[in-house]
Amino acid sequence: MKDKKKSILKRLMAYGGEKKFFYSILLWLCLLYQVSWFLMPMVYIHRIVNNLILNGMVNFDYVKENSIYAAVFAVLGLFIYLIGLILSHIFAFEVEDNIIKTSVTKLINKPLGYFDDKESGRIRNVIVSGASETHSFIAHQLPDMAMTIISPIVLLVFFFVFNWKLGLASMIPMIIGMTLMSSMMTTETKKMKDEYYAGLSDLSSQTVEYVRGIPVVKTFAQSVESFDKLYLLIIKTKDNVLKLTMSYTNKMSWFETVSTSTAFFLVPVALLLIKFNGNLSNVVADSVIYFLIGPAFATFIMRTATITQYSYFAELALDKIENILEFDDFVYGNKTSSDVGIEFKKM
Repeated sequence: MKDKKKSILKRLMAYGGEKKFFYSILLWLCLLYQVSWFLMPMVYIHRIVNNLILNGMVNFDYVKENSIYAAVFAVLGLFIYLIGLILSHIFAFEVEDNIIKTSVTKLINKPLGYFDDKESGRIRNVIVSGASETHSFIAHQLPDMAMTIISPIVLLVFFFVFNWKLGLASMIPMIIGMTLMSSMMTTETKKMKDEYYAGLSDLSSQTVEYVRGIPVVKTFAQSVESFDKLYLLIIKTKDNVLKLTMSYTNKMSWFETVSTSTAFFLVPVALLLIKFNGNLSNVVADSVIYFLIGPAFATFIMRTATITQYSYFAELALDKIENILEFDDFVYGNKTSSDVGIEFKKM
């Protein structure tokens, strides 16, 4: 049975060297960022809204004090996020550098026969481009990935801080949205994506061949259809794109609708709470906050989809590097002399 393939993060951590602990620090920074940039300002905004609704009058000193606290925590969150970005970039450069060094070390140990059917320019392009692709993923997507892991936990805690009943109602569109998004990330869609990107690679090489043959096309008044491979690849790519995009159409429409419909689930629950001995002012004040934070889950879900896409590119880049270096290393014999002689006759 074939071993299960390691996740892209585990594969990249192998190249992290002495700086692989940066990822753990990044997780903690993202937790602090979510608390200071999102959670704490919302707490102070809730206090302001609660004060305005319950008291029926504006206490300017109270509003000013809580507004300052909210702004300070938001600025602190942005500063923490900046530190996280710096660390992620340092880690990304370390991984990129180690991928190139490790790949070159493996190349040195290959026999000359390895280079018979592999151009040095192609090898260099695969290694350098692949390492650069992983850099983009780690430097720019890794902080978002860490936040995607931490944010739902922070928001779930936040949902039950003020009114757990309204929190449950706000989670309904989130659960439906995650279900719809998961239905768009199946094995079948991954297979279609693999075919699409493989087709793009083939299309690129065939296009180069066609461009180089333009003088012949002009001379003999031929069309693009005379290049059968290129023409068939264009049609195949078009069919793959249509098939992939059309498979997302209805599900994506439902996702966009449900993820922004927090009010449709929240308002009925709020009305029921008010009807059955609920405090009008408290329910309204809590509902305002849930109206603000409910749609935030849609952003996190879409961010997850974006991260999945970039992690796919990074995984594809690592696969290309490993595939092009897949060749037995040069092996030295353990004999220093031979008992068999060589004789030349009739030369």
